[in-house]
Amino acid sequence: MTISYIEIEEKKKWWVWGLFLFLILLYFVAIYLIMKIAVLFSGFPEKGPLVLFLLKDHHLLIFSLVIALLSAGLHFYLSSQDLLNKMLKAIGATPLDLKDRYHKRLQNIVQEMSIVTGGKRLEARVIPDTSMNAFALSDFSGRAVIGVTEGLLSKLNRSQLEAVVAHEAAHIAAGDCLMTTVSCSLFAVYAAALGISSMALAGVGERRERMRMRGQGIAIVVAIIVILSIVKAISHLVNMMVSRQREYRADSLAVKMTRNPLSLAQALTLIKRGWRGSGFGSEHLKPIFIMNPVSSVLDEKTDFFSELFSTHPPVAKRISLLLEMAHADLKTIQEAIKKREKGPVVEEVKALEEETKPKEILWFAQKEGRWEGPFNLTQLAGLSWINPEAWIHREGEEGFRPAYQDSLLSKSFSNKLPKQDLSNHNCPKCHQPLAKISYESATAFRCHFCKGVLVEKKDLSKILIREERGFSPEVIKLAKLADRKVCQIKDKNLWESQELSCPKCGKQMMRGFYSLAYTIEVDKCSNCGLIWFDKDELEMLQYLFEEKSYPAKTGEN
Repeated sequence: MTISYIEIEEKKKWWVWGLFLFLILLYFVAIYLIMKIAVLFSGFPEKGPLVLFLLKDHHLLIFSLVIALLSAGLHFYLSSQDLLNKMLKAIGATPLDLKDRYHKRLQNIVQEMSIVTGGKRLEARVIPDTSMNAFALSDFSGRAVIGVTEGLLSKLNRSQLEAVVAHEAAHIAAGDCLMTTVSCSLFAVYAAALGISSMALAGVGERRERMRMRGQGIAIVVAIIVILSIVKAISHLVNMMVSRQREYRADSLAVKMTRNPLSLAQALTLIKRGWRGSGFGSEHLKPIFIMNPVSSVLDEKTDFFSELFSTHPPVAKRISLLLEMAHADLKTIQEAIKKREKGPVVEEVKALEEETKPKEILWFAQKEGRWEGPFNLTQLAGLSWINPEAWIHREGEEGFRPAYQDSLLSKSFSNKLPKQDLSNHNCPKCHQPLAKISYESATAFRCHFCKGVLVEKKDLSKILIREERGFSPEVIKLAKLADRKVCQIKDKNLWESQELSCPKCGKQMMRGFYSLAYTIEVDKCSNCGLIWFDKDELEMLQYLFEEKSYPAKTGEN
């Protein structure tokens, strides 16, 4: 069965509008009948203007339609806001603990299904419950969640759990998960309203002496309960229409994803035999689960009323279809389950440990234009030539990047730094903490890796005027070469935007000559005045400053 995403989007639009129009109709019918009964049997003064207005049928119809439109619009808006988080809270689903081996296995399987469904981003959740069930949810933003109970996670082996997750991923890929999620969110309100009305009626007798409610008032409450019950039943039918046949299709798509119909059949058998989690919340959340949490006789029948009123198809029929695909019989499943229950679980535990054991990460690193490796973290961190600016490639990933962008390598670089005298400023190139140093008795910040120096404007003047340091032949040579650039800067923008960000304020720094007199390229923040010097640039600037200020001292004319 080929899934066309264009068809899915069109179907999604049709269902959204269909649900909204159906919601308006429900509100209209409910409001009209309630208002009609209230006007006819309430104790309102007969000459009241509102009552006289509403006694006319066409006025009441218009009034009910306006209120229905407003109510349905508000209802739809509130129901679709933060939809997934509300639903997840309702069923008690929580994020995974990736330190837990079972949770890690679920995360791995969900990530695999994400690839199978074309890169769809899927989140994994778990319900901390001993029951056995699974669910899928999605919203209008494209966010999708697959979750299972702790009981299911612990009782199923890898292939069975994979089949269940594939079933839920199939609902998301086929586009019907959104419809189920939205319809459940929309129509659960009627169950709540019915419960409130029933409580009000039950409390009439207890509050009789205080309220002295008349017979007409009781009749109104009874009428409201009857109307809400009818509306609830109709909305229940909508949920049935959304869910039952789609379970068959999700089973079929899951088999296409995993190529393992037998594992899904085994999983459904185990779920059917165990407690499925009755009491998950509103009964209108049943359609989101792989199997009805509440055991129902209707779910196991195939007659007209069962098709009409049950949320899920018969489990026996689903298993039978899967067995046909697997060319197996029920006895095969029973023997496999019986063998697992009697046999030791040591092998499965070992398989789980092996599957979730962290795999060694390997890197390739570029040295002088050539790629070397692979190296593990210890080997790479021990290389004398590796630094945060080195280009690296992590095995199994696409592309390459500077080493400081790799979280593991960045942490290893940080561990190499001496803990004392570290500042709050990070190197704009290596992205590692700068060390606070005394430079010509002025404050400066140096990078341990690239040897660059960060100086505030007020401290730079101190450094330039003081003469505590000498200069190496290499620095002198580089400074003289840089000074010759003065003839090349005519009609050139002195300061050009670069990729470096200011370590203090985070704004983009500008790359250009320190001045026309001293043509050393530096990076300067126009906001806070900090100046960044690459390796040797500060010494080069000092040399030129002394050479031009005191030419006799440096031997220049």
